[in-house]
Amino acid sequence: MFNIGNLNKREKLILALTLTAAGLRMIYNFAVMPYLNKVNSLDQEILSLKSKIIKTKALLGKKAEIDQELQDYASSIEDKSLSSQQHSARILMEMERLAAQSKVRISDIKPLPVKEGEYFQELVIQLKIESGIKELADFLYKIRDSKEILNIESLQINVKSSDSALTDALLEIHKILF
Repeated sequence: MFNIGNLNKREKLILALTLTAAGLRMIYNFAVMPYLNKVNSLDQEILSLKSKIIKTKALLGKKAEIDQELQDYASSIEDKSLSSQQHSARILMEMERLAAQSKVRISDIKPLPVKEGEYFQELVIQLKIESGIKELADFLYKIRDSKEILNIESLQINVKSSDSALTDALLEIHKILF
């Protein structure tokens, strides 16, 4: 076997340095690196949780606004106790409100017969509108964002005269009732 006593002073020094270097390398690989990796993963987890906390705080700040929106949409979901005529009346009132906000003039508004499906009813409202193109675009945008969840199935726009900025529009608006 290997006898350390036969080594000269220089060889003993090299052997000691080699064993020390190997020991330090093993300590580094099996103790320090796992510790540093764990610290890095915990740092990443902390950053992730901090970003979640920031997002949660932002949502909590908007809680009242979100709750109000939820109430608006919940009220627009069909109530089984309302008849199709009551739903039509509600939609007609919504159209008149949106038209007033958009500064368009409704020249004719008429509910068409309710279309009966197997699992739903479809209310159809036909509108004739006179307005400028900007006001009409605003009105269409407001219909799309209405709390009544309405769908514009058809839109026909005619210019009144070549020198006029006014348009006549014919819209067909649908609403599904379950």
